[in-house]
Amino acid sequence: MNVIYLGCNGFPVGYAQVQKQKMISKALIEAGSAVTVVSYKGVLKNTDKIKIPYKGEVEGIKYIFTSLSASRPENFMVRNFMKVLGTVFEFFTIILKTAGRRKSVAIITTNSLRRLIYYRCLLKILNCKVVFSYEEFWQSTFGTGDAGSFKNKLDQLAGKYCDAILPISDFLAAYQKNINKSVKLFKLPTLADFDLIDAIDGGERVDRILFCGASAYIETIEFIIDAFRLVEHNDIKLMLIIHGDAAQNEKISGLVRRSGKGDKIQIQSGLPYEQLIRLYKSSRLLLIPLRPVQRDEARFPHKISEYTASKTPFVTTAVGEVNTYFADGENAYIAKDFNAQAYAGKIMFALDNPQLSQRIANNAYNLGRANFDYKSISKSLDSFLNLI
Repeated sequence: MNVIYLGCNGFPVGYAQVQKQKMISKALIEAGSAVTVVSYKGVLKNTDKIKIPYKGEVEGIKYIFTSLSASRPENFMVRNFMKVLGTVFEFFTIILKTAGRRKSVAIITTNSLRRLIYYRCLLKILNCKVVFSYEEFWQSTFGTGDAGSFKNKLDQLAGKYCDAILPISDFLAAYQKNINKSVKLFKLPTLADFDLIDAIDGGERVDRILFCGASAYIETIEFIIDAFRLVEHNDIKLMLIIHGDAAQNEKISGLVRRSGKGDKIQIQSGLPYEQLIRLYKSSRLLLIPLRPVQRDEARFPHKISEYTASKTPFVTTAVGEVNTYFADGENAYIAKDFNAQAYAGKIMFALDNPQLSQRIANNAYNLGRANFDYKSISKSLDSFLNLI
């Protein structure tokens, strides 16, 4: 197949969406397909130390920024000119990459219904199949003022503008089936490159528990800090690896300062991938609490696949996909409720039982190898896309 990936900007540098994009691309390349990732605008800031060319190839995946730059200009006028340029060149790139190809598939990652409709109209003319990568329950992410707006109808209308959907969770799959029983679905969980993570040496474990995630999840990070305040292990430190804008990061710094345990909490951001994995592997415990809200029930954090691959035990809560794959005391530590006291109790139990924790981590690794390694879904995903 000839596969073109659209809608998600920033490849090959980025967080969960870009990493999922990379894993799906590698899975399809493993099965013999050719993949090109197209970004219509640059997202790297001038403060980012990473510099990448506007087109190239990474791990067998071809990519191009049609704005002719991977960077995001600071000047407002220049930035908007580059967006227009990127959109125009994206149009011609899509035609170049799909026109006349017998088996072409476009995978779309977007939270914009308008952009999905635009891609659908263009690709329909080019006889290219459209597949929607469905990773969030988007209506749960918009504000209450947007409840009835057109942009908030992506979940309801996505199936009308694509040939198939790749939901990340049972929640999203069931939602789409309820709308349209004939919709073609292929559940695609969180994915990681287990061979790559295996090859990274983590060194000796240190007295540290760690959370990695977006600083936009303020409630989750505040919950972790509250739970850490209740952990009765004076030698244990907490590391928060966060990414987000300056205002969000400052809010988290404020939470740390007011926690009473600020001397035991470290904040990091912008780490190279290998360093991030080394920190996972050298920590005693990893944290990924999920809230009992619709958004968390529907999503499946990318970090869970990386956590399982690192062979480090993790503590979570009984929400959404966690209940599909994991069992408390077998391959994860799972608090039944989103409660700081209960979560702190799980953390302390895990720290007090290192042998059990390592056995749980090994079980999680084996489960992850079977379900979350991109190679484990390579053939089945390729077959599904061929059938449509």
